[in-house]
Amino acid sequence: MVKDDDKARLAFTAARAEQEKIVQAQPDFGPPLCVLGLIDAALGRKEEALREGRRAVELLPVEKDALRGSAMIKYLAMIAAWAGDKDLACRQLGIIVRHVWSIETASLLGSATGRPALRKNCRLVSAEIGFTHLRRDFGAAGHGSRE
Repeated sequence: MVKDDDKARLAFTAARAEQEKIVQAQPDFGPPLCVLGLIDAALGRKEEALREGRRAVELLPVEKDALRGSAMIKYLAMIAAWAGDKDLACRQLGIIVRHVWSIETASLLGSATGRPALRKNCRLVSAEIGFTHLRRDFGAAGHGSRE
């Protein structure tokens, strides 16, 4: 195992050097920074990884690009989990669950239905569903493990 760990560390270190070049070439683009965050998390560079993941989400918010913005949040959750910040990981997963549900319900309800109360209730239901899944998967406080 130690030999495999050494090989993995060398591979991640080499990948980090290459990814750093990409980030320097595109400093205001979230996806390359997010990849760098994943690499840093794998290397145990927790603070750098979390900073990079958060910055990637800032650079590409869901409001600007629903698909890629959602991916940035999903990968921030992964970075946080790898860095040991389970609370942050669960919060990010909750955002994704609510966002995906909102997109699906918006397409069903339509934007011009004239039923804002119905749309509001659907958002509340989606939040409840999302948190129910998170509790089931991670325990009531977000610290448990899936059985």
